[in-house]
Amino acid sequence: KDLLMIRIRTVKAEAIRGLRDTEIEFEGKGLVLWGENGTGKSSIVDALEYLFTGRLRHLEGTQGISFERHGFHQGRALAEVRVSATFSPANGIVVRMPSGVTG
Repeated sequence: KDLLMIRIRTVKAEAIRGLRDTEIEFEGKGLVLWGENGTGKSSIVDALEYLFTGRLRHLEGTQGISFERHGFHQGRALAEVRVSATFSPANGIVVRMPSGVTG
């Protein structure tokens, strides 16, 4: 059987955790996150988890903490959270927001 390889081209994260407005171009390559504390590495992982699952597991089950209360960027609203990705070879786009998924 032929296996169709779908790869992430770009991910754009808006108003999620420590990311105000960030776009990463993968273009089918790997990604290494490296940097000082507080520079957004974990927020990028959170954005990918939210895109693919609609949740942030590390915020679940902790007393008083939830995605609805702590998943959005300071100074922004939950309704502004938006993570999108484009894929190749299909050139499709998937967008996840608190109101649901499109694409």
